[in-house]
Amino acid sequence: MINYYETGFDSAHGTYTLTHSDALYNALSQAVSYTETLINALNGVTTTVRSDTDYDSLGRVLAYSQTKTDPAGQVTATTWHNAVYDSASRLTAYEQIDIIGTETSTTAWQANHNDSYLANGFLNHYSTVKNTLDNTGATISCVTTDWQASGVNSNFQATGYTETVTTKGVATAAADGNYAALTDEQKADYTSTT
Repeated sequence: MINYYETGFDSAHGTYTLTHSDALYNALSQAVSYTETLINALNGVTTTVRSDTDYDSLGRVLAYSQTKTDPAGQVTATTWHNAVYDSASRLTAYEQIDIIGTETSTTAWQANHNDSYLANGFLNHYSTVKNTLDNTGATISCVTTDWQASGVNSNFQATGYTETVTTKGVATAAADGNYAALTDEQKADYTSTT
């Protein structure tokens, strides 16, 4: 399929139109690039261009590049790569680099805990580390997240979860309104957990 068109309504977008176009495929009929345009009454136009999708011999996505332009004209350039899968083809790790304006964020995602996947394949536990730098290479923030389901129903849907987020960085202290009260040493070591 090279192009398709969809219209509908959902609570996030209101009435929307989604156009999927310019799809290109490799010799194995795997999509390597496409353009999606989302037009909706609530938010305006968002355009996503995916390219350079790479697959392993089992057809699992290893990497891709993406450029997303939101209704305000903000462009996010994303590189998703270093995907790792276990013997059951479950994703266990990847790295994502997002460039937005003058900031670059690198996120390392891992589901390699002893309880990351249940026997039925349900994703039960993962963690991320996201480092954000400014255009000079200075650290803006470092956010670690640990997510774990606290229950699963008969349809293998999480019925609850625990998420621990730890943020380090001066930007967090300023956002919390505590920046002025911190000593220089505290600013360097500022940590908050939610």
